[in-house]
Amino acid sequence: MKLSKNSLTFRHLSVTRKMIKVSDLVKKLVPLIMLLSACGTYKFTYQLDSNDYPVKGDNVIKVNTSKSDQENFDDFSRHLVSKGFSFESRDSELLLLVTNSKEADFQIHHKFIVSFRSETIYVRSEIRLGYVEGSGWESWYYTDVWNSVSKAFNYFFPFIYEYSKDIEFEKV
Repeated sequence: MKLSKNSLTFRHLSVTRKMIKVSDLVKKLVPLIMLLSACGTYKFTYQLDSNDYPVKGDNVIKVNTSKSDQENFDDFSRHLVSKGFSFESRDSELLLLVTNSKEADFQIHHKFIVSFRSETIYVRSEIRLGYVEGSGWESWYYTDVWNSVSKAFNYFFPFIYEYSKDIEFEKV
């Protein structure tokens, strides 16, 4: 079968039209992509410049409430139980509780050490990395490097954030 000059031209025009349509689409999407990138960068920068998001080295999560320390002790205890935690110790006189270990994934375990003072809940987390049951616990601290410590934060922080959105971070 021979192709005529006209059939080649028709095919060429068809391919060219498709290419024009794709390039028009790309031209329309580029500004949208740039706008979304700028919004994401602004949010990330804002969070790092405030107490609403941890900075490198922060190791205490402060939960601010309008409840008394005893109310916070009872309510936060119930909240943790509803999320599947149990308690290693729970002292209602000292207003201090320690949860049992909870597995974040097969390599990371964590537990909370929580104290209550006036309208503030102070949460520390301890993490244990690795497979060995007898391996030691480390105090959690925020790091901006993606590793097991930051992975543990991404796992345990939602439990706290669900209780209250009024949260600050500090280094003690």
